[in-house]
Amino acid sequence: MLTTVYDLRISALSDELKSDILRHIWQCDGLAAAGKPAEFRAWLQKVRTNGLGHRYKLNKGKSYELSRNPEDLKTFKNVVDAGMLTIAEGTRYLGGPLGGTKFCKKFMDERMAELNTKIRKLTRLAQASPH
Repeated sequence: MLTTVYDLRISALSDELKSDILRHIWQCDGLAAAGKPAEFRAWLQKVRTNGLGHRYKLNKGKSYELSRNPEDLKTFKNVVDAGMLTIAEGTRYLGGPLGGTKFCKKFMDERMAELNTKIRKLTRLAQASPH
């Protein structure tokens, strides 16, 4: 029941934030948006102000600003300095990598190494306990 009430509040906030300029999605309590820096900054301010009425707030250390152009990051300097946004080369979102090519490659390399380790363990188990 509590989750349903939360989802209803988030749905209302999502409707308030709809924009023809930006694209945004909700996944459980996670929010992602993409667009040009100026529009994103205005949208982010709306999240901060309108979100309070829906008991939604940005979590420090869990909100990221990703950009291919380092100049775009200057637009968010005061929000970053306040600790509301973290500048990162990339992050995981819904289990997958989100960010630049370098970050995504590193993420996939690490993920493949982890899978290879698991496959080797399964191979050893199959050799030790054949059917």
